[in-house]
Amino acid sequence: MKTKTNDICMFLLLTFLMPFFFVLCQRYTGLPVLQLLFYGLEAASPSIAALLVLSKNRQLLSFFKKNFKGWKSGTALLFPCVFSLAPMLLARLFAGSSSSGHFLNYDLQFIVIVWAFFAEEIGWRGYLRSYLRERMEKEWHVPVSIGIIWFLWHYHYFYQNGIEVPLLSFFIGCIAESFVYEYLLQWSEGNLLSSMTYHFSWNLCIHLFAINPADNAGNEFPYILMTLFEVSMVLLLLAHDKSRHMHKLPTK
Repeated sequence: MKTKTNDICMFLLLTFLMPFFFVLCQRYTGLPVLQLLFYGLEAASPSIAALLVLSKNRQLLSFFKKNFKGWKSGTALLFPCVFSLAPMLLARLFAGSSSSGHFLNYDLQFIVIVWAFFAEEIGWRGYLRSYLRERMEKEWHVPVSIGIIWFLWHYHYFYQNGIEVPLLSFFIGCIAESFVYEYLLQWSEGNLLSSMTYHFSWNLCIHLFAINPADNAGNEFPYILMTLFEVSMVLLLLAHDKSRHMHKLPTK
């Protein structure tokens, strides 16, 4: 027990400190290639931290076997795309067309979005989720806890002015999306590909549909709408889950 506590403390410490270190590296290097490299490492700090802790304990192989077992192509690949697409498409339809005409306007942006497929989920939904599920009595505590930690971890992007969105909406979105991640993992029998696909698809869609305020001349309405649709989607999932469990209860 003490070893696992030390491991999770090490994971969280590395996850939160590495981004700041890589931000400093970007600031003091003048080479664009190195800046891109450090930016990629900054984004991948949760997964790097998890892999370091797992390597220390010689658990890498067992971790990958556990988290990439069971293949349900529809759940692991299709559902994540649907759940990321739906709120943003609805937000775009209700908010109207973007005034900036923003799209994926340079190749580097697409590289960063693709990197999102690999960067975070080994840490958040792979390592941290497994630890919390073993220790928390109620299932809903897990996505809420991960959502809060995930929100706080983004401090370095706010420090760099890399995220310019309504803070409250962003916080609510982190919680709501953590519930989506949880459902996807349960439906895909713990296949981490579902989380990785959702993360990539979400980052892609937010650019394709120009949801960020920066893509709408500072207008926050599309982003707030998207968050509301995400919350509504999660509430529907929770209601469906509760109804399904009630139907399974034995009758007298």
